[in-house]
Amino acid sequence: MRKYIIFVFMAIFSLIPLFSQTGKALVIRVELYQEAHKKYSEYEKSYVNAAYRQFQQDLTKDPQIQIRTPETDNDLRSIQKESQIEASKGLASEDAAYATDKGSRAALSIRLQMAKVGKEYQLSCEIREIEKMSMTQRNTQKASLEQVSSDVVVDALAYEVLMFLQEKSYINRVSLDITNQLLHRDAANSEENLKKYLNSYAKQKREAEAELAALRAESKSKEDKLAKEARERALQLNIELAEKNRQIAEQNLRRQQEKKQEEIKRQDELKKISREQQEKFIREFEEIEAARRAIQKENLGKLSLKKRIELIESARDNLRQLENQLSDTTRQNRTEMTAKMQKELDAKENEPWRKADLSNGLPTSRSRKFRDDEKAAIRKRYEAQIDSDEKKLRAFAEPGIAEYRAQVQSNIDDMQKTLYVFRSVNEIDDFLHLQVDEYDGDRQSWEVHSNFVLTIEKTDTSAVILPPVPITYRMMVGKEPDMDSAEGYKKYQDDVDKADFYFRTKVPYLYSELGVKVKYDDIRGLYVVQPQEYAIYRTQDNSKPIATYNAGKLAAVQKKYESEIREKQEAEEAERRAAVREIKMDMFWANQKARQGVYLDLGYAGKSSYHGFVGDLNFLWGGKHFFGGFDATLVGISDSCFDTKLYKSITYVSCEGLIGLSINLAVLRPYIAGGVGIYNMTKKSKSIKADTTSKTSFTLLGEVGVDLVLGKVVLGGVYKLRNYAGSGYLSNISVSLGYNW
Repeated sequence: MRKYIIFVFMAIFSLIPLFSQTGKALVIRVELYQEAHKKYSEYEKSYVNAAYRQFQQDLTKDPQIQIRTPETDNDLRSIQKESQIEASKGLASEDAAYATDKGSRAALSIRLQMAKVGKEYQLSCEIREIEKMSMTQRNTQKASLEQVSSDVVVDALAYEVLMFLQEKSYINRVSLDITNQLLHRDAANSEENLKKYLNSYAKQKREAEAELAALRAESKSKEDKLAKEARERALQLNIELAEKNRQIAEQNLRRQQEKKQEEIKRQDELKKISREQQEKFIREFEEIEAARRAIQKENLGKLSLKKRIELIESARDNLRQLENQLSDTTRQNRTEMTAKMQKELDAKENEPWRKADLSNGLPTSRSRKFRDDEKAAIRKRYEAQIDSDEKKLRAFAEPGIAEYRAQVQSNIDDMQKTLYVFRSVNEIDDFLHLQVDEYDGDRQSWEVHSNFVLTIEKTDTSAVILPPVPITYRMMVGKEPDMDSAEGYKKYQDDVDKADFYFRTKVPYLYSELGVKVKYDDIRGLYVVQPQEYAIYRTQDNSKPIATYNAGKLAAVQKKYESEIREKQEAEEAERRAAVREIKMDMFWANQKARQGVYLDLGYAGKSSYHGFVGDLNFLWGGKHFFGGFDATLVGISDSCFDTKLYKSITYVSCEGLIGLSINLAVLRPYIAGGVGIYNMTKKSKSIKADTTSKTSFTLLGEVGVDLVLGKVVLGGVYKLRNYAGSGYLSNISVSLGYNW
């Protein structure tokens, strides 16, 4: 168990330099100011912890920096201590004891803390040189409690730290990519930068893959193997991250190029209007852009839904880890104590008997009972120790578990009572998009669509159905168009062109706003998003919405949508079933094959007036359903009652031409056929004077039967009825054996 824990710690520690390159990194020890941290409420701690994690992530965006924390240092010391113990026993070398610490000594220490200043909170960090233990820099950011862990506040603080490290030559120049990310600059999406990012992420992926390939070589020692496995996992994560970043940059580049084409088109259209109109448009364009930035800035300072869910999931992960750790530790302790107990029990059982314990060489019942009592005492002592250890472990772990449970519930409560607002003006969050369709002259309106795609894990947005909103000419211009005069109609055309021109600009003339509440579904483990309000605004003047939908209207829209979806699904299902039936019928008719081949029918003809043997040989050819051929028949009747029993036997030999109809039903093939031919009848007399007589005439044949088709072989049964002209009728049932060709 101990070695397993050491392996886990090594794996954790190896993930720290996830973003670092193979070169030597600047190692920084980052920690929370514990004296201040102890004074925070559980609610405040959740924000400080989130800021602490975000701050570490921001610093490690730069591959020149490697982070160490008190937690990883404790893990490292545990590994070193275990290695030293093993080394003292000859199980490991002295060098292996400190293998994980090579090149990882921290040069700087950063202490992060939060303090309440009036109604606001101040997030600050102190940078110290570890060797001199002197403070070299202090940076602060003020915000409300909800803003403390937001990307804007933490990113700004991390950016200040990176700039200080760059200025003091601790690190080389911070890349433009990282600068743009931390400052939330729109310039980060420029086409030139995006191309650089694509190349950078591709290079990172190649380097990580090359290092991963190099690690495949056989390790020389157990310690090397553990370190290699942990590093492989870290590199694999690095490769996945680089690929994900590359895909995002590629998507942003494609979007940027589309915007560039739209801008070229807009400039071409701008050239077509008068100088005065151009100047007016440019002024309004700048005003709209300024308004968009102001609206976008409103959201940046607030704790986003994404960040809130990250807080909850982070606390939930910590809770799960603590619970698993407690469970694993108690189980391991029980296993180890049980093994020790069994060893002691075995020793007691194998302990030699003393003379007083034996009678005739065997233990007495009294000595046997005494030893059993001793073993029972051993079991009782160990079971008491196991229970005591488990209680101590639980007493130690429960406060931390209870704290994280409280954090999870507190954040869920805060989330469920908060109204989260999304606006389509914010390009940083690609959650809400607005699109304006082409103008519809008959309806005199544009149709506006909003698409809400929440790319946050474990969220359910199925209840968010945003209706298309018609924006009429009257809503845009303020009055109905004058369609009766040429001058009025010309103005109507100009107004529509102008409005449509504004809709196609790179800054949004209109934007949509969606307010939602989120409830946590504990059964499914999902965050269920429920729409509360939806509105369309003019970006330049957003004091009053153009169109609004409250929760009731949105619920009605959702109900209608679900009804339409249900009807559509039912119609599609009915159409699918009809298509399947049609396909089956097509296949049924396509697979039809008429009765053809050679068939031997053997049967018995018997009535009160006659009985005898009937044999038929059929040669048939056919298409899909119709078949034809000929039938050769031999009939032998004995003990005939014909002619007052003057004849000993009667024999019929006939040949008929056949035509019939068959249909295939899976392996069964019913059929009906009829034919006409000639026959010859021979009578053998019982009298000496007249030995034999014969007669030739025509015959009619009718038959109905069914085949069991087993590939080329056919088994079946058939009923046949013949009329021998001048001799009467003969009916029989025959068994049919055939071969298809």
